[in-house]
Amino acid sequence: RKKDKLLCSQLQVVNFLQTFLAQEDTEQSPDALASEDASRQKATETKEQWKDMKATYMDHVDVIKCALSEALPQVKEAHRKYTELQKAFEQLEAKKRVLEEKLQLAQKQWVLQQNLTKISAEVKRR
Repeated sequence: RKKDKLLCSQLQVVNFLQTFLAQEDTEQSPDALASEDASRQKATETKEQWKDMKATYMDHVDVIKCALSEALPQVKEAHRKYTELQKAFEQLEAKKRVLEEKLQLAQKQWVLQQNLTKISAEVKRR
C-alpha cells in the first residue's frame, strides 16, 4: 500500500512536469525564447510548486504514520479479545456436548425406570 501511494505521488509529479513542458512547448515563440527572465521565473515557480507538493506529500506520510501507530495497539487488543472469545466459545461448546450427553443418559434412565415400574406392577398383579 505504501509503495502504491509512493508510485501514485511520483506519477502525479511526472504528469505535472509533462503538462508543464507541453505548455512551454506551445507557448514558446521567438520572443519567449529571447526572454531568459521569463524562463527563469517559470522554472522558479515550478520548483516552488514541486517543493509544495513534496511538503504536502510528507505531511500526508506523517499523518498516515501517526494513524498507524495509534491503530496498531487497537488491532492487537482486538485480536487478543477475539482469541479470548474463541476459547470461551470452544469451552461452552464442550460443556454443551457434555450436558447433551447427560440429558440423553437421564432420558434413557427415566425410560428404563418407567419400564421397570410397569414390569413391577405387572409382576405384583400376578
